[in-house]
Amino acid sequence: MPDKAVLALVFADFIVTLEGRRFAVEAKAQVEVHESAVLALEQIRSGYEKTITPFVVHLGARSKKVKGIWCHPWQVLLRELGL
Repeated sequence: MPDKAVLALVFADFIVTLEGRRFAVEAKAQVEVHESAVLALEQIRSGYEKTITPFVVHLGARSKKVKGIWCHPWQVLLRELGL
């Protein structure tokens, strides 16, 4: 059985570590974000990695929460991460 950290990598497009904090990022080339976009991140948050903060990035203009997970325009997420 693979390590839990390895399993988490299967479910997100990116895992980013900055200043000791870890983020799971799901990237969507869409303006609208639907509930299906956060399914993999929910698995990470609930079972595999409780220390990772999940985000969805998209091409839309507004941030919103979907099932408790922040979905940001990609520019907003870069600011959130301090980049």
